[in-house]
Amino acid sequence: MSHFAMKRLKLLTLISFLFLLSCEDKEKEETFSLIGTWEQTEYNNIDRNSGWVPYGGSLLSWEFKSDQTINFKLDATTWTVNYDYCSDEEVLQTSSDSFSGSCICENTNSPSIMSRKVEVIKENEITFTLCDNSQSIRLIRQD
Repeated sequence: MSHFAMKRLKLLTLISFLFLLSCEDKEKEETFSLIGTWEQTEYNNIDRNSGWVPYGGSLLSWEFKSDQTINFKLDATTWTVNYDYCSDEEVLQTSSDSFSGSCICENTNSPSIMSRKVEVIKENEITFTLCDNSQSIRLIRQD
């Protein structure tokens, strides 16, 4: 094999190796997940321009489960609702009934469906804002 052919073979091997490394990095990228337990820490009534206020009520936790239900826990009381999180649109919809979410943040006349805009502050901190901009809440991941 000629000297030139050997250099080409080494270069091709190096490029192939680098390509495989770049593919492995993409596979390791994690996507944001709501699954876990979150504690409500602050709220903001946007229409009143009050700014962020510490949530002074009893402990309210949101447990997002992989079966697309949320267990809300307030003191000794727990209730469950269904949810659909559309990460591309950053919209969370909750309902006491099963539903096929549209992933559009809109006010609805249905008392059983609530839509919220989601902002991921960092991996363990998010805010939810009602679609009519009337109130936001801040949640911190607990697990």
